[in-house]
Amino acid sequence: MELAVSAVMCAGGDVEIVTKNPEFEKPGNIDAAHRYGKWVGLCGELGGDAAAVPLLLGMGLDEFSMAPSSIPVVKQSIRLWSMDQCKTIAETALAMPGSTEVLNYLKGLIPS
Repeated sequence: MELAVSAVMCAGGDVEIVTKNPEFEKPGNIDAAHRYGKWVGLCGELGGDAAAVPLLLGMGLDEFSMAPSSIPVVKQSIRLWSMDQCKTIAETALAMPGSTEVLNYLKGLIPS
């Protein structure tokens, strides 16, 4: 069974899921990958964005790929959140109507 899944961040900030398996063409695609014993990683600039960390963890992301210079700030962000908090943040963000609202919400969570 082919489980190739790609998440593409579009210019407008929306995330498009591209897959070869219909199981992944609906919300919860990370959970679907986990049901098949597959880890889910993210390659790209979003993985190094500290504001996105609680959302990505709350969605169940297993691995972040990022530039080495992003590692310290992402590690610091990971330490700020419990998994329960991350899941709540993800649920809240995924219920929002658009990417602008999600981005503003996530940026508002970052401590000054």
